[in-house]
Amino acid sequence: MRKAGGCNRRWRLAPRRQQATESTVASRQLKSTVANPAPVGIVPARFGRYVAIHKYKAFISYSHADEREGEWLQRALENFRAPRPLVGQSTPVGEIPRRLTPVFRDRDDLPAAGNLNDEIQAAIAGSHFLIVLCSPNAAASRWVNEEVKLFKKLHGQERLLAVIAAGEPGASAIAGREAEECFPPALRFRVDERGEITSEPAEPIAADARKDRDGKRYAILKLAAGLMGVGLDDLVQRDAHRRARIAWSWAGASTALTAGAGLLAAYAVQQGDAAKRMRDEADGLVSFMLGDFHESLTKVGRLDLLDSVGERALTYYGRQNERSLTDDALAERAKALLIVGQVDQTRKDLDAALLAFQEASDTTAELLRRAPRDPQRIFNHAQSVFYAGDIARIRGDLAFAETQFLEYLRCAQELVSIDPASPEYRLELAYATSNLGALKYDAGEYDAAVPYFEKSVAAREALWASDKTNAKTAESYAYALSWLAFGELLRGNFAQSVATIDRQMSVYDSILGKDPENFRVLGNVVTAQRRRSEARLALGDLDAAKAGLAEAEATVLRLLARESANSTWKINAAYIAISDSAIKDIESDDAGAAASAEEALGLAHDVSRDGAGDVFARTALGAALARRLEASGDPEAERKTAEELGGLFSAAVSGAADSDLSLVAGAGLALSRFEARRGDEAEARAIRAAAIKRLDGVATKLSIGSLFEFAQILAESGDGQRAQEIAGRLDEIGYRHPGYSQFRRSLQ
Repeated sequence: MRKAGGCNRRWRLAPRRQQATESTVASRQLKSTVANPAPVGIVPARFGRYVAIHKYKAFISYSHADEREGEWLQRALENFRAPRPLVGQSTPVGEIPRRLTPVFRDRDDLPAAGNLNDEIQAAIAGSHFLIVLCSPNAAASRWVNEEVKLFKKLHGQERLLAVIAAGEPGASAIAGREAEECFPPALRFRVDERGEITSEPAEPIAADARKDRDGKRYAILKLAAGLMGVGLDDLVQRDAHRRARIAWSWAGASTALTAGAGLLAAYAVQQGDAAKRMRDEADGLVSFMLGDFHESLTKVGRLDLLDSVGERALTYYGRQNERSLTDDALAERAKALLIVGQVDQTRKDLDAALLAFQEASDTTAELLRRAPRDPQRIFNHAQSVFYAGDIARIRGDLAFAETQFLEYLRCAQELVSIDPASPEYRLELAYATSNLGALKYDAGEYDAAVPYFEKSVAAREALWASDKTNAKTAESYAYALSWLAFGELLRGNFAQSVATIDRQMSVYDSILGKDPENFRVLGNVVTAQRRRSEARLALGDLDAAKAGLAEAEATVLRLLARESANSTWKINAAYIAISDSAIKDIESDDAGAAASAEEALGLAHDVSRDGAGDVFARTALGAALARRLEASGDPEAERKTAEELGGLFSAAVSGAADSDLSLVAGAGLALSRFEARRGDEAEARAIRAAAIKRLDGVATKLSIGSLFEFAQILAESGDGQRAQEIAGRLDEIGYRHPGYSQFRRSLQ
């Protein structure tokens, strides 16, 4: 049993497993088919085989039209230092060195005809890895293709890495865009033992150095992880702390110089350029950490690192006189406030989050007032008002949330009017549309919400279809599908909901196929898996529901092993345990149902303690308490559970928030049955009457699951006619939940 307030082993203390990532490369013994004397780097061994003596850590294959990018790549890799705690550790690709050297890059143009020269062949044979610098130039280069073929022939596919500098992978298969292809043919397809390209597609491991994707810094971290055979997150976390130390050291030095300028005026005149350079360097590092680096950290899923980035940036700007901050610095400060607020929101510290978002909104509003038609300032202000509105939505203050979301919509519309062709601005408009649908959903107006979701899906699908390699638009499209699927689930269109979630999951699969450690996407995946299981259970397919729930459980265990403080993941885990308990109840597994209910309640308590005022945390707690009350079997535990659930129920029936209607239905049914079991029929009648009074007239705002609970309350109160009317509606939509089938028979 779980200790009160403690940490449940199944969800919180699961052993952290090594995950297969695109940066983990399997090692293999090299077998050469070369009949000639062994080239440099290969020593003959017994039985005519060769063993590797790797003269080079990696061979960079690139087109000489990309000379500048090739120089950058070699310099970045050779300057990379492995974190000291990792140096000397054994991995599948060998012992981790301090430096990734030497790296071979041919500086001479290859001849127009003929074969790869002896030096190139020897270098490829003596290289542990091949790194292909991918671009349209590389895709069209005969020599890059030949180098890839030779490496695959000698060493196989596993130690071949790619980094995208320009162009698009897979564009050769898109009519009219063939010239954009960045992968050479030998990279796109497998090579046979003779070194000839086959028709079998390959799946190259690629880092994307383009500015709007991974960026150069994150791409180098991916390559380094592959070259060392370690998980990407190991390097990202350590790199975060290292770059933070550098940034704050520069920031401190820069601020100190600025503060001392009045006392050392003459020196400041002489050293002004140096001070300015230091300040610019500090500002640049802070800007990087709030931009590209922050984006990379969200994929890793570590709240402590994200929090560190935001807090340290605020410290940096707090050391300076606010009046002396430039508009750009104020914008960066607002960005830091948003990061801090997002972390607070994820941890369910809603008061702190709201303060941060409001301060950011005040700043972006002032900056926008100074330059009303500046697209970047419009964009920045849109983000601030959205997050402030999202806090209001979470707290159930739908009126204020609507004012913020309408302002967000206005900003998005203005951005599109400035540049109608911009995919980014069109995406903002799609976000704004979806937000208004979410408000309709929160108000229980599911029929009104779905058209908003459909419009948002259509807009995002069009953006995704125009560039299916763009992970941002793919993720956005999948997220829009999740809202549409949820709306259909709540309306009772279960088969359609499953089909929409299947579409959503196929998009997520395409993202995770390239970036399996993207925990932001995995957080959305577990929600989709859980809801698909709910829809299948509503259709009466118990086996499919159980299988889907097992998938969701495996995903959420992986998420919580990464970051146990993420409240959204814990809420998902709680609902998974609630569903598991309900299914075990259907199967008459009383002990299993009780254990899962206990787990659900522990998770819900964890979230609700941190999430005062959060309607979603409150709803999850109510559902967990109701399930425990139904499944416990322990009189003392039931008494305590009923007391706590009764408090939530009383507040919900006396309040006006439609977002609490599901809590009223679920808690009312569980509490009235509890009182009936212990013989207090008068109290059971009073609870049913209070629930019916609150739910009367708002049945159209109930989800199908809550509507079923309302029908049971009516039937148990003696109002069989109204229960039959609801049952008729549930029959019409094809509701086949196993519990409903039993209820339907009892009505007849």
